[in-house]
Amino acid sequence: MKVMFLALNARYYHSNLALRYLRQYLKNSNADVVLEELTISTPLREIVKCIYDHSPDALFISVYIWNSSVIKMLLREVESLMKCRIYLGGPEVSFNAEEWICNFPQITVIAHAGEESVRKIIELKCKNEEKIISEPNPPFDEIPFPYTEEELSSAENKILYYESSRGCAFSCSYCLSSSYSCKIDIRNIERVKDELSILSKSGCAVVKFVDRTFNYDNKRAIEIIRHISNLKTDTVFHLELHPEFVSDEFIEVLKDVPSGRLRFEIGFQSANAETLRAVNRYQNPENSAASIRRIADLKKFHVHADLIAGLPHEDYKSFRKTFNLLASAGPDNIQLGFLKILPGTKIESQKNIFGIKHFCSPPYEVIETNDISFAELSKLHEIDSILDSVYNSSNFRETIQYLSSKETLFDLLESLLSYAAESGFDIKTKNWKDVSSFLLKYWRYKLSDIQILSDYLCYDFVTSKMSGAYPAFLFPEYESFKNKCLGILKLNSDSRSCLKGITPKEYSKFLFFSPRSMHFPENLCRQNEIIALYKDRLFNIV
Repeated sequence: MKVMFLALNARYYHSNLALRYLRQYLKNSNADVVLEELTISTPLREIVKCIYDHSPDALFISVYIWNSSVIKMLLREVESLMKCRIYLGGPEVSFNAEEWICNFPQITVIAHAGEESVRKIIELKCKNEEKIISEPNPPFDEIPFPYTEEELSSAENKILYYESSRGCAFSCSYCLSSSYSCKIDIRNIERVKDELSILSKSGCAVVKFVDRTFNYDNKRAIEIIRHISNLKTDTVFHLELHPEFVSDEFIEVLKDVPSGRLRFEIGFQSANAETLRAVNRYQNPENSAASIRRIADLKKFHVHADLIAGLPHEDYKSFRKTFNLLASAGPDNIQLGFLKILPGTKIESQKNIFGIKHFCSPPYEVIETNDISFAELSKLHEIDSILDSVYNSSNFRETIQYLSSKETLFDLLESLLSYAAESGFDIKTKNWKDVSSFLLKYWRYKLSDIQILSDYLCYDFVTSKMSGAYPAFLFPEYESFKNKCLGILKLNSDSRSCLKGITPKEYSKFLFFSPRSMHFPENLCRQNEIIALYKDRLFNIV
């Protein structure tokens, strides 16, 4: 019996963890199993041909928000071309299975965890009569490791997904975990350590934990982090945290972890107490912001924090307060997300109570509520675009910190958005030269000190290790300044340990920075101090 697992990922560098678990769970069966991963950008004809070439007896497809539209098109084509049994699983079909079966009578839906359900289907040689299958799964600790040796040997520079636990300790009403019993099912911690060691030796760029809340158990989280800290690897480990459970001991352990080894995604969501009660999320916003600040202040790990616009009782004014409280915690990245009314969630059944209107097709994003209008949400989408350009890119970190010291970050983004509308600036651009020119023009428009902003932009250019030379409008006299710096280098090159391994011929490739404004902060660079960038190396020459 030939079984085909098909993943349609959002990006080519993504991988499907769920199907790997299913494949490994069938390892001792008599089925001939194949796993194919394509993307939602793959032409439909190529996807159909891939299935046709394998000619499976049973086709299993995992369905998510990002690929459901493509899969609906695919099902119509596959049905007319071949007679294999088709099974759909994943969060996008588990909670509205009847609707999918009504539209596509040829399918069977596997609801929720699928390992034991798939095993039963194969055991019965696809002769099951049920249209919805949901067999109880064994404990998660009995589920095999999802990756093969072949996959690990070719994992260099890739993202690998991993989970040390399934389920969630919480029931936020906008999350699928609110719709069914989703108790936490953990993997034995010694086994977790062994598997992380295996992944770290693969040479993958990132191991991304998909645990709903990595630190729900503080003691367990700390033990795993200590193990990660001791690994001899360049792999980065991505962990999702709840800010309320960041303890003093957790912070102390982080201090001993190598810089860059960890990357954190932290759900902040809202600072409105009435909103948090309405969505069944319990946290103290000030404490949560303080926890994020404590991790960010370590300056060792990338911190990504999430917000959700469009939640019940959160109007535009309230969202501004939420945003600014989170921004004050100093995360590296602020993900301004928008509420999605996922089928099967508790909030879907409450949408009339809160006056929620949303798109009927994936990703089911909110359009307006009793508290926030379509126009206001549209404006937040524009603010999100300019946030990505000037803040989340991390290329203008000191410049934006300086600009937002005059007002809140949200007010700055609103002001930038208004000026962009007047000047015709494309708020979605990520081009450094274009964004820096826009910021400089904006500051000139505000009748402020252009010299200091030019210094901040040049400083960000150097410390972000951008390639090439400064844009001419930022430092018109740079060539003269560069010649001065080269003269200093040639006079003292023998006594400078920072220049070891660099020949004098290479000095011309240096990019130099020294503040021209008397008001530039000394904690970044003192007057007459010179910073040099060479390839990816930063050092002081004076």
